[in-house]
Amino acid sequence: MTRCRTGAAALAAALVACLGCRASEEPPRRPRAEPAAHLRAERHRPPTERPEAVPERPPLEVIYPMPDAGDIVAEVEAFAGLDACTAAFRERLPAPLGEVLADVGYAGLPVDGCRTLQALAARSVDECDRLQVRFAKLGCRRRYAMFHGRPELCPVEPGAGSRDPTCVAVAMRDPSMCLGVAEAEGEGLCRAIVLRSERPCRAVSLTARAAAACVAAARRWWRAVPRERPRPLLPHGFEPMLAVRILPDDPDAEPGPERESLSLAHGVVITAEEVVMGSRAEPVLGPDAVAVELRLPLPGSVPPLRFEVGPAGASVWLRLGPDGPGLDSDVDLAEGAVELERFEDRPGGVVQGRGEVRFQTATGQPTAARIRFLTFVRDVASSS
Repeated sequence: MTRCRTGAAALAAALVACLGCRASEEPPRRPRAEPAAHLRAERHRPPTERPEAVPERPPLEVIYPMPDAGDIVAEVEAFAGLDACTAAFRERLPAPLGEVLADVGYAGLPVDGCRTLQALAARSVDECDRLQVRFAKLGCRRRYAMFHGRPELCPVEPGAGSRDPTCVAVAMRDPSMCLGVAEAEGEGLCRAIVLRSERPCRAVSLTARAAAACVAAARRWWRAVPRERPRPLLPHGFEPMLAVRILPDDPDAEPGPERESLSLAHGVVITAEEVVMGSRAEPVLGPDAVAVELRLPLPGSVPPLRFEVGPAGASVWLRLGPDGPGLDSDVDLAEGAVELERFEDRPGGVVQGRGEVRFQTATGQPTAARIRFLTFVRDVASSS
């Protein structure tokens, strides 16, 4: 029964977005892979190599009809009370869909959908807590924060430990913070909303159908986002990076090549106790790739700061290549240090540093790695 109810919540959340032939403002997320791989390839292309010409595509409207995702401002302005909204909602509800909602135990979906509009119209985020399903409550709060420009009200994503990056960026009216969105198409939608432009959707969408849906979802929010925006927190062209170089046992030997990692490409999270950089769940998709997780105690003073590797200091974890060893500095034999050269503890703040760690692999082989990184603060979770 518990599994059924969980599935009901997920299905009902999807049905809220689809009801009335309206596209969701957030297309389904893809598993985090390697975002924007074509952009990185272009950035590292030798100067003498010219990219192949790409034929022009006809306008999206010619390839695929633009779906109607509605206008969230118009819906809020037309809200005439919970009863009237619910009645109209149920009139538009196809009978087969209503039967499915009853089957999964979410016959109250029309009321929940209208309570979200009521929360936006009444400027009362507490109305979101009256929804019946947990994920619908979180979605209501996310829309409230985006609609009214209140990033501090963006909910923490279940299991993520931080707030939804699209919610934060749209609520802050800052396109540079869209860099925190893990999926390339999700980042494109985020930028399309904040910039009130179709171009980000067209740049990242893999198909014309996806681009059209992205544009429609962005247009749904355009009237809610002011044309005048504050200055972006991150400078134009800011590129997070993390590079790892494995050092040889022989101090006189040449070190190995520097490997780039995407672990910090979407920023870092500051919790109440530590700075979390990267994740052990990061996939390693190539023989020269590397995944990294760094955890540093919350700095109590101004950089430069040095954290010794150990239980009370820095924690470093590496994984090299698809078949490479997992290297974990939590073992007792690990030693080394991580230095923070720059640390700005606010959303959009820059985090920069380097480190060197020595430890043993699972087979007992001594290994050393040199790390350098530049990234930004995606979220300060302790403030949410």
